[in-house]
Amino acid sequence: LKAAEDRSYGLMKNLYVDQSEIQKLVILHKQIAGPSGPDPYETACTWLKDNREIWSAWVPDKTLCPEGRGLVDANGQLVLDRSQAVECATCPAGHTSEKSEGTRVCVQCCWAKKPSVLKHGWPMLAMKCT
Repeated sequence: LKAAEDRSYGLMKNLYVDQSEIQKLVILHKQIAGPSGPDPYETACTWLKDNREIWSAWVPDKTLCPEGRGLVDANGQLVLDRSQAVECATCPAGHTSEKSEGTRVCVQCCWAKKPSVLKHGWPMLAMKCT
């Protein structure tokens, strides 16, 4: 569900239709009206079919991973290279999400060999783990 939320937000953030395109859409809506009047679903479907170059730019790339997620291949295996990835997945336990080449990847947490002590006296057993 989180992935759907991220992609929906990305779609809405990217969505842009200029005034001239809206005017074309209104004209199209009137042109394809049937005997019972204009059908908004038919208009929308026709516009989508005819304007893929416009709306495809709104759809977020499946390999642009948000925080907490990283690149995976078609088998769901973690990958570090975007060219091998098909989408993003939640990083598994023991991994953290780090920025890499405009996206995020899941990397194994760096466990300290010996606990160190932070300023406030708390032991630090792991670094970069979420």
